[in-house]
Amino acid sequence: MLAAFGYAVLSSTAGEWGAARAGFADALAGFSALGTPLPAGLALAGLARCDEEDGLVDAAEDRYQQVLRAGEDTGEPDLTARALEGRARIAATRGDTLRAATLSARAAAVRAEAHRPLPPHERAEAARTP
Repeated sequence: MLAAFGYAVLSSTAGEWGAARAGFADALAGFSALGTPLPAGLALAGLARCDEEDGLVDAAEDRYQQVLRAGEDTGEPDLTARALEGRARIAATRGDTLRAATLSARAAAVRAEAHRPLPPHERAEAARTP
């Protein structure tokens, strides 16, 4: 499961979204079977990102809502921030720049408060979100 997740992250970083989706799906199934909510949430966030790339905005929003609940349930700020960042991208895609900015600011506040900056491979993408 860890290998599937790792390869999915590498694939998404390279823009190979089909391979990323397969890896995140395998990782999510395994982490869910083990009952490990943090890595399952990370894999779910990866699938939501794949949905975004495939233009499946409603599916991505549903998954990000699940990631947000997982972040809140576990107290894991990285999951919460990822969900807010994803929802901000979706709002921007839909032309709701005020909502996008609000969600981005909330995500930044969560990251700052928890001292959890974005990973380097995600910083360029975040810079494109209002």
